[in-house]
Amino acid sequence: MRDEESRFESRYRLLRDAMSEGFCVVEVLFDADGKPQDGILREVNRAYELQTGRVQAVGRRISELAPDLQDAWIQAFGGVARTGQPARFEQRAATAGKWYEVHAFRWGESQQGLVGVLFNDITQRKLDELMAQSVLDYAIVLLDPAGHVRSWNAGAQRIKGYTPEEIVGRSSSVFYLPEDAAAGRPARVLALAAESGRYEEEGWRVRRDGSRFWASVSVAPLHDSDGRLQGFVKVTRDLSERKSADDGLRAEVHERMRAQEQLHALNERLEAEVAARTADLTRANTDLLETRERLRELSARLIRAHEQERGRIARDFHDGTGQFLALLRMRLADLSRDVGEARVQPSTELVKQVIDHTRRLGLILRPIALDDLGLEAALESMVEQQAALTGWSATYDGALGERRFADEVETACFRIAQEALTNAARYADASEVRVSLAIGGEELVLQVADNGRGFDVEHYQTPEERATHFGLVSMEERAGLVGARLSIDSAPGRGTRVTAHFPLEARPG
Repeated sequence: MRDEESRFESRYRLLRDAMSEGFCVVEVLFDADGKPQDGILREVNRAYELQTGRVQAVGRRISELAPDLQDAWIQAFGGVARTGQPARFEQRAATAGKWYEVHAFRWGESQQGLVGVLFNDITQRKLDELMAQSVLDYAIVLLDPAGHVRSWNAGAQRIKGYTPEEIVGRSSSVFYLPEDAAAGRPARVLALAAESGRYEEEGWRVRRDGSRFWASVSVAPLHDSDGRLQGFVKVTRDLSERKSADDGLRAEVHERMRAQEQLHALNERLEAEVAARTADLTRANTDLLETRERLRELSARLIRAHEQERGRIARDFHDGTGQFLALLRMRLADLSRDVGEARVQPSTELVKQVIDHTRRLGLILRPIALDDLGLEAALESMVEQQAALTGWSATYDGALGERRFADEVETACFRIAQEALTNAARYADASEVRVSLAIGGEELVLQVADNGRGFDVEHYQTPEERATHFGLVSMEERAGLVGARLSIDSAPGRGTRVTAHFPLEARPG
């Protein structure tokens, strides 16, 4: 009997540690009134350690491991232990900057107060959902391998007219013209995307009310880690106004060639087209500014996942939007030969300003110098830019040259310096700022100091103040992720000094 129990225990542990889901057993602690107060981890598997980043967690309390989630999780686990009813929920772990999908169920006898917990890290999925729902100019749709709609963002509802309840589960062929759907075009588009890795086209599509619109469509396949096709992501943009403008322009040019007497009317219509395009660019600029603000709000809580996304967006601005704007500038140059340079010059200048602004947005999201030239070059450039904007007398002191460090250390160091300089510009009313970067012993030491008005550090350490001052919290979180020590020395009337000590993990330059 003992051998059989030993074999059972061995198989159980093998199965537990082979699971991809995080798993733990929590002993719920109740007070004298039977209310859940805390919980102790009695058992964890390897996936738990990988997903949470915590090792040697067995025997520790939830209030110690996740103080920001103590109340929500303990109440849920206490209900499961007391009633025996399983619970499923999604929970955000602010300290770790992650989202988890949690399934809790009673473990063992009711009097033991044990709860088994299965969970998965769904941070990337939640980030994708938040970003997809914030985009209104693009219809972003996830399809299953057969072409049925699995998810639907706000932009898709605005452009195509369907609510999620009306469209999820239906075939994407409803977006095509009837004759295209009957000819099997929807399936061919998915097959071409799966074969080549991406499919792009422009063509007519159909809204819910039956009206047609001219669309730019991009379809990309989605594969799992083993290369199996899991579905497609389809991005659609309504280009009806642009096509209408292009078609109208061609008609007007043709009409001018046929009848010189209509030149005056043609010029008026061309001015209207330029005005419409200028309005489109103004709206696009507003959307970009709003997107930057949303990304800034998310960055404090999604540090690790967000840095890669910021870099990708910055390169998209540079390689994608920049090319489109350059093409528009060339087309305006061609147009000037027909209608005169004086008519087109304001629009050409506006396009140039938008190109410059797009480049600045790319620098704000993630400077290319940080990846290509290294930490010191990026810091020095940022100090110069801040000085130009604020009128500071600014100095940068560093002698590391081209020496490079671990990516996460360079990113955390740059972002902390950026946040410190931003706070100084907004609140300090400083005239002098000093930034230094040096190696001290086994550490990389960053210091940002100003001669501004300063502030009471203790006052901003209360929970109420920390909940509204995300800059200080963001610096602390970034330092903590790479094992750095952060200190802030300030008092009213004597300036502020921010110092960060990073573990020295150099890499080849």
